[in-house]
Amino acid sequence: MSQHEAPPDPALAALLHDAVADVHPEQGPGEVRSRTRRDAGASTRRWLPVTLAAAAATVVVIGGTTWAGDRDASPDPPGARGGGDTARDATTGPARPSAPARPSGPAGRTVEVTAYVVGDTALGPRLFPDRRTVGDATDSDLEVALQETVGAPSADPDHASAWPVRGTSVSAEAGADAITVDLRGADPGTEAAPASAQRAVQALVWTADTATRSRLPVRLTIGGEEVDRLWGVDVSSPVAPADGDDVLSPVVVDTPGEGGIVGSAFTVTGRASAPEATVVWQLRDGAEVVREGRATASECCTLAPYTFEVSAPLGSFTLVVSDTDSRGSGGSGGSGGSGGAGVTRDSKAISVK
Repeated sequence: MSQHEAPPDPALAALLHDAVADVHPEQGPGEVRSRTRRDAGASTRRWLPVTLAAAAATVVVIGGTTWAGDRDASPDPPGARGGGDTARDATTGPARPSAPARPSGPAGRTVEVTAYVVGDTALGPRLFPDRRTVGDATDSDLEVALQETVGAPSADPDHASAWPVRGTSVSAEAGADAITVDLRGADPGTEAAPASAQRAVQALVWTADTATRSRLPVRLTIGGEEVDRLWGVDVSSPVAPADGDDVLSPVVVDTPGEGGIVGSAFTVTGRASAPEATVVWQLRDGAEVVREGRATASECCTLAPYTFEVSAPLGSFTLVVSDTDSRGSGGSGGSGGSGGAGVTRDSKAISVK
């Protein structure tokens, strides 16, 4: 046997021995050779079944051995051995982490919106823009802003909601020609002073237009149904935004908003209808004036935008912007109030960090 040949399989050898055990030549070797020469074909036919039987036995032995080996090598089902998952991981690699659970609803987000609220001015109650940060919002920015207008109080103690009823919910959609605002929980027959009702409707219109950066009219519906009047105000057709000089405060601060956090150098933006287009500003720490200056609006005597830069130390301050110099006027300096006869101001509490 060559050193490279594998040793015979004992099981195979036993099967072959059993297959030919009943073959006994009756004559001697010479007779066998003579008979083989005389009838090679008959010998071949006689040995063919024996050869086939031996081959079949070989296949059975090899197949059975292979099946037994595969059976022994197959992994146990999960839990069949101690630490079932560990046994499976050893053959298939690390198991994939389970997929995270899907959230039950849309994830909320933080948005900045502007709601219009009411405050006192030298001209009487007017609307002020109230910039707010709303967390965990799931509705559109338009709907969030409108909901803030009808349902949330202002963080500024000198401003109040312009909406006369509570418990109102809003849905809205901006179209090409108008913004549709549907109100639920607002009884159109509720009694309200005419001026207050007009401000409430205009608060909605100005909020919707600010959110969409447009000047579109607003179509108001109640519970999905069109109505002719809301608290005495004609809403049978889309309501256009009133002129800012008629409904807004003569001085408003757009940014920063109430409670805003700014850097040591920050920009103030707003609108003013001021004599000679001049606004006066102060940065106060209590009664102490830390910084002050003047700025010029883009136009005189009509509500026009202004902007100026402030450089301030770190700390908490009140930013006050007025349409005239209010020092010595006896005004309280409150946010959104008149600082004395003919003086209107807007103020924001801010933190410089």
